[in-house]
Amino acid sequence: MNRVVVCNTLDAVDYVLEQLVISKVGGVFVGENAILTYTPDILKNKSILAYSRSDEISSEKVIFFVKQNDQTNLDVEEFKTAVHKSSLECHTPEQYDSNAVGSNPLTDRNHSSPCIVLSNTIYPEYIANSTSPFSAVIRSLYYGKPDRVFPKQTQDAADVVPLTNHLILMNPNHRQPIEWAFEHYLSALSALYVARFDRVYVHGDTEPSGKYWNKLKKENVTFVYIDGISSIFQQNVLEMAHKTDILRVLVLYKYGGVYNDNDVIWVNPISDDLRRYPTVACLELSKEGDWPRVINNGVLASKPKAPFLVHVLESFWYYRDDLWALNSVYMFYKVFERYPDTIHIDKRLQVS
Repeated sequence: MNRVVVCNTLDAVDYVLEQLVISKVGGVFVGENAILTYTPDILKNKSILAYSRSDEISSEKVIFFVKQNDQTNLDVEEFKTAVHKSSLECHTPEQYDSNAVGSNPLTDRNHSSPCIVLSNTIYPEYIANSTSPFSAVIRSLYYGKPDRVFPKQTQDAADVVPLTNHLILMNPNHRQPIEWAFEHYLSALSALYVARFDRVYVHGDTEPSGKYWNKLKKENVTFVYIDGISSIFQQNVLEMAHKTDILRVLVLYKYGGVYNDNDVIWVNPISDDLRRYPTVACLELSKEGDWPRVINNGVLASKPKAPFLVHVLESFWYYRDDLWALNSVYMFYKVFERYPDTIHIDKRLQVS
């Protein structure tokens, strides 16, 4: 641009209008907080059409249509004045919902303004299963169809999350034995006698030792040797915690069952109702950035080869070893946002 323009101001609106007027073909401008649901029919008979919020006109909250032809002779200043005085109203999501009729707001076009201005920050999680007409519009844009998106439970008794429990214990120093701690012993016992898993599998690159491991070997517990992870998608994996983040997904993808961290104590059995979902996890609050919440994968239940696990493995393409929680909890949440039909969120699955 040939001058300084401050975003979200009338000056920015004026600049946009100038560009539309001087353009040889015209165009459409959509503010970054505005959503266009359809092209209004009255545009067929008009060269200029403007929508904005009546309470506040800014570059983030407007939609402009300008058609240029040989008969169009627009004066920039007159055009800007006319737009400011005669803009049609953009609706808020609440207004859009209150005026909506019919089951499909994208085809029932006469009920509401074609312009919606977001009044608050929204996330896919908020609209995936909502029954509001506004949410149907957003789902059409984001998921490609207006239908509600949520995981389905299987009715096949054989197609459920297996009653197997998986723990992972990797040895950071292979020159020394790795001892099975008391809290790990309690975790495995609670999985067997409280959660009622058929068997506990301990995956690791070194079989544990110590008195609590010797006691545990008398139970329905099996040690499974597993190679460590050194890289993924050509990215080095150095942190031990990151290695287990990847391994838990690979283990569940292959075998299915329930993974939990070694310090998790079960206080109830996992219900048959939860086992009928393809994957189950728990959300928790996030304290960073634009993530409203994150997935706590300290407990993760899944059928083998579940779609959610496939998408999580694909997300490791963006693996960052230098960011502690990016791939373990934040990217898990992004996968949930993008594919909410692949995972059931149970807020009572675990308590930190």
